Amino acid sequence: MNSTTVKSHILCDIVHGGYKFAASVSLWIDQASGVAHLTAHSGSSIPLDGPAAPSGAPLFEAHGRKDHITIFDEDEVEVVRAELEVILADWSPDGASETLTGRIEEALGGFDLAQESYANWLEDNDPETFEELYVM
Repeated sequence: MNSTTVKSHILCDIVHGGYKFAASVSLWIDQASGVAHLTAHSGSSIPLDGPAAPSGAPLFEAHGRKDHITIFDEDEVEVVRAELEVILADWSPDGASETLTGRIEEALGGFDLAQESYANWLEDNDPETFEELYVM
């Protein structure tokens, strides 16, 4: 594959993760089309937006901490997306080398996937739900 375009499907300015969940990000490569999909998850393997990785597709992930939240910033997502596109210029359909895999995982690890505990965020932003979940 000569070049791989990285398409971000990450929804910014919404809460990912939360009560008993962890935010996570994944990058999977559609080798037939030359497109890599950057997606965000909130406690499941199904992305909040964008396509899910089909079985057998090259897949890379980074995970946050349970009971924490992340709110992605558009500028931060664009920086990581562009970095991944540069890294994937070395991608081969034969698979990723250990070095390339490490670079991809390092880029995904650049996201802060546990920005704040869900309890603290709720207390500041939704006191009624905070009371229901953590006080009662």
